[in-house]
Amino acid sequence: MTKFAIFYVTRANYKAVELPNGEVKKAPTGQADLFMREWWEKNESEVLRKHLRSELEQWESQLRGWRAGSRVDEGKGRLYRGGPRMEVSFITLPNGQRETVERMRVDEAIKEAFTKLHPKPTPVDEELNKAYRQWETKASVNNVRSWSAGFVEDGRESEVDIGMPTAWSCGLPAKEIVQQLDLLAADGWKLVHVSEDRGIYRGADASTDSSPTTVRYMLQRTT
Repeated sequence: MTKFAIFYVTRANYKAVELPNGEVKKAPTGQADLFMREWWEKNESEVLRKHLRSELEQWESQLRGWRAGSRVDEGKGRLYRGGPRMEVSFITLPNGQRETVERMRVDEAIKEAFTKLHPKPTPVDEELNKAYRQWETKASVNNVRSWSAGFVEDGRESEVDIGMPTAWSCGLPAKEIVQQLDLLAADGWKLVHVSEDRGIYRGADASTDSSPTTVRYMLQRTT
C-alpha cells in the first residue's frame, strides 16, 4: 500500500523569551507571560519554596516551644488598673514578661507576645510572587521572525519542532530541513516532489528579490 504525506516549513513570527540566565526560549503564540511563569515555577521556584517552608516550620517550632515554656495560673484579678475584679489568667512568658488576660485569650496572648519578638515569616505564596516579579524584570520578550514546520499524514496535521532558527542559508533553514528529511528517510519516506510559495519581506533585511515563504515536501512510502 502506497501512502503520501507532506512535510512543510513556513515563515512564522514568534515571541522569544530571553531568560535572565541568557537562554532564549520560544513562547507559544499569545502566551509569553504564561510561558515565563510556568518556566520559573518549574526551574527556579522549588529551591526558594523549600527555603521559605523551612523558615515557616522553624518559626512554628519556636512558637510551640514558647507556648510550652509559658506558665499559666488562674485566679481573680483586674485586666487594667481600676477595672473590676474577675476570673483571669496570669501568664508568665519564657522571657520573664507577665501578662494578665481573659481566660479565653491565653493562647492568643502567648502567640501575640512571641510574634512581637519574632515576626511571622511572610506567607510562602506571597514571597514566591514577589520573587517572580523581581525575576520577571530581568527577562525580556522580543518578536522574532523565524520558521515553523509541520507534517501531514492520514488527514492529520502535527507540529514538527525545528526550534526557532533565526539564521539560515539558501533562503531557508537548510540545516533543520535536512535533519528532518533524514529522519523521514530513515522511517521509509521518499521525496517525490517539492513546491514553494515566494514573497518579499519587510524589515532591515528586506530586498527586492523574492524568497521562499513556504516550502512543501511531498513524500511517499510503501507499506
